[in-house]
Amino acid sequence: MTRKRFIWVDEDERIWAPERWLLEGLGVEVVAISDATSAFRLLRDARPDEVNLIILDVMLLPGDDDVIFSDVETEGGIKTGLVLGKLLARQHVSIGNKLLFFSRVTDGPGTAEIIRVSKDIGAYYLQKSRKTQGLHFIKWLREKGFVE
Repeated sequence: MTRKRFIWVDEDERIWAPERWLLEGLGVEVVAISDATSAFRLLRDARPDEVNLIILDVMLLPGDDDVIFSDVETEGGIKTGLVLGKLLARQHVSIGNKLLFFSRVTDGPGTAEIIRVSKDIGAYYLQKSRKTQGLHFIKWLREKGFVE
Protein backbone atom coordinates (compact mmCIF):
# COMPACT_ATOMS: atom_id res chain seq x y z
CA MET A 1 0.00 0.00 0.00
CA THR A 2 1.28 3.49 -0.84
CA ARG A 3 1.95 5.78 2.10
CA LYS A 4 -0.42 8.74 2.32
CA ARG A 5 1.06 12.22 2.22
CA PHE A 6 -0.49 15.23 3.95
CA ILE A 7 0.80 18.78 3.66
CA TRP A 8 0.03 20.79 6.82
CA VAL A 9 0.40 24.55 6.41
CA ASP A 10 0.43 26.28 9.79
CA GLU A 11 3.14 28.34 11.43
CA ASP A 12 2.58 26.94 14.91
CA GLU A 13 3.51 23.25 14.85
CA ARG A 14 3.20 22.93 18.60
CA ILE A 15 -0.56 23.57 18.38
CA TRP A 16 -1.16 20.60 16.08
CA ALA A 17 1.67 18.32 17.25
CA PRO A 18 -0.75 15.75 18.77
CA GLU A 19 -2.57 15.37 15.45
CA ARG A 20 0.73 15.01 13.62
CA TRP A 21 1.88 12.25 15.99
CA LEU A 22 -1.42 10.43 15.59
CA LEU A 23 -1.23 10.67 11.80
CA GLU A 24 2.36 9.49 11.72
CA GLY A 25 1.33 6.58 13.95
CA LEU A 26 -1.18 5.66 11.23
CA GLY A 27 1.62 5.68 8.66
CA VAL A 28 0.81 9.06 7.12
CA GLU A 29 3.72 11.22 5.98
CA VAL A 30 3.05 14.72 7.32
CA VAL A 31 4.99 17.55 5.66
CA ALA A 32 4.96 20.71 7.77
CA ILE A 33 5.13 24.08 6.04
CA SER A 34 5.01 27.32 8.02
CA ASP A 35 4.00 29.92 5.42
CA ALA A 36 1.89 30.41 2.30
CA THR A 37 4.73 31.23 -0.10
CA SER A 38 6.64 28.03 0.73
CA ALA A 39 3.45 25.97 0.43
CA PHE A 40 2.55 27.53 -2.91
CA ARG A 41 6.04 26.90 -4.30
CA LEU A 42 5.89 23.26 -3.25
CA LEU A 43 2.35 22.60 -4.43
CA ARG A 44 2.06 24.62 -7.65
CA ASP A 45 4.21 22.12 -9.54
CA ALA A 46 3.07 19.00 -7.70
CA ARG A 47 0.77 16.52 -9.33
CA PRO A 48 -2.54 16.26 -7.46
CA ASP A 49 -1.99 12.51 -6.97
CA GLU A 50 1.23 13.21 -5.01
CA VAL A 51 -0.74 14.67 -2.11
CA ASN A 52 -3.72 13.14 -0.30
CA LEU A 53 -4.68 16.15 1.82
CA ILE A 54 -3.61 19.78 2.26
CA ILE A 55 -4.52 21.22 5.64
CA LEU A 56 -4.51 25.01 5.67
CA ASP A 57 -4.72 27.36 8.59
CA VAL A 58 -6.65 30.48 7.53
CA MET A 59 -4.67 33.03 9.55
CA LEU A 60 -1.28 32.14 8.17
CA LEU A 61 2.11 33.75 7.67
CA PRO A 62 2.40 34.95 4.06
CA GLY A 63 6.12 34.20 3.58
CA ASP A 64 8.37 36.20 1.30
CA ASP A 65 6.05 36.68 -1.72
CA ASP A 66 4.60 40.07 -0.91
CA VAL A 67 2.81 40.30 -4.27
CA ILE A 68 0.64 37.17 -4.28
CA PHE A 69 0.28 37.24 -0.48
CA SER A 70 0.32 40.99 0.02
CA ASP A 71 -1.23 42.61 3.08
CA VAL A 72 -4.02 43.90 0.82
CA GLU A 73 -4.81 40.44 -0.64
CA THR A 74 -4.60 38.65 2.70
CA GLU A 75 -6.05 41.46 4.81
CA GLY A 76 -2.90 41.60 6.89
CA GLY A 77 -2.58 37.82 7.14
CA ILE A 78 -6.12 37.20 8.37
CA LYS A 79 -7.12 35.44 5.13
CA THR A 80 -3.79 34.13 3.84
CA GLY A 81 -4.94 30.50 3.89
CA LEU A 82 -8.04 31.37 1.87
CA VAL A 83 -5.92 33.17 -0.73
CA LEU A 84 -3.59 30.14 -0.91
CA GLY A 85 -6.48 27.69 -1.18
CA LYS A 86 -8.08 29.62 -4.05
CA LEU A 87 -4.72 29.83 -5.87
CA LEU A 88 -4.15 26.10 -5.53
CA ALA A 89 -7.67 25.32 -6.75
CA ARG A 90 -7.10 27.52 -9.82
CA GLN A 91 -3.79 25.77 -10.54
CA HIS A 92 -5.26 22.28 -10.11
CA VAL A 93 -9.03 22.21 -10.48
CA SER A 94 -9.20 18.69 -9.04
CA ILE A 95 -7.37 19.61 -5.83
CA GLY A 96 -10.30 21.35 -4.13
CA ASN A 97 -11.56 18.14 -2.54
CA LYS A 98 -8.09 17.62 -1.03
CA LEU A 99 -8.10 20.97 0.77
CA LEU A 100 -9.11 21.35 4.39
CA PHE A 101 -9.37 24.78 5.97
CA PHE A 102 -8.72 24.11 9.67
CA SER A 103 -9.14 27.34 11.59
CA ARG A 104 -9.97 28.87 14.95
CA VAL A 105 -11.98 31.66 13.31
CA THR A 106 -15.26 31.95 15.18
CA ASP A 107 -16.74 35.30 14.18
CA GLY A 108 -19.82 35.18 11.96
CA PRO A 109 -18.47 37.00 8.88
CA GLY A 110 -15.10 35.22 9.02
CA THR A 111 -16.69 31.80 9.34
CA ALA A 112 -19.20 32.59 6.59
CA GLU A 113 -16.37 33.52 4.23
CA ILE A 114 -14.46 30.32 4.95
CA ILE A 115 -17.64 28.30 4.30
CA ARG A 116 -18.28 30.22 1.06
CA VAL A 117 -14.73 29.75 -0.27
CA SER A 118 -14.80 26.07 0.73
CA LYS A 119 -18.03 25.55 -1.17
CA ASP A 120 -16.78 27.51 -4.21
CA ILE A 121 -13.63 25.39 -4.61
CA GLY A 122 -14.99 22.08 -3.28
CA ALA A 123 -12.86 22.15 -0.11
CA TYR A 124 -13.64 21.13 3.45
CA TYR A 125 -13.85 23.37 6.49
CA LEU A 126 -13.38 22.25 10.06
CA GLN A 127 -13.33 24.71 12.93
CA LYS A 128 -10.53 24.07 15.44
CA SER A 129 -11.91 23.30 18.87
CA ARG A 130 -11.57 20.65 21.54
CA LYS A 131 -14.24 18.69 19.68
CA THR A 132 -12.20 18.62 16.46
CA GLN A 133 -8.68 17.97 17.74
CA GLY A 134 -6.74 14.85 18.67
CA LEU A 135 -8.66 11.61 18.20
CA HIS A 136 -11.76 13.59 17.15
CA PHE A 137 -9.75 14.96 14.22
CA ILE A 138 -8.61 11.47 13.23
CA LYS A 139 -12.23 10.26 13.43
CA TRP A 140 -13.30 13.10 11.10
CA LEU A 141 -10.52 12.18 8.65
CA ARG A 142 -11.68 8.54 8.72
CA GLU A 143 -15.27 9.56 8.06
CA LYS A 144 -14.13 11.55 5.01
CA GLY A 145 -11.91 8.69 3.78
CA PHE A 146 -8.55 10.41 4.23
CA VAL A 147 -7.21 7.79 6.67
CA GLU A 148 -8.13 4.20 7.43
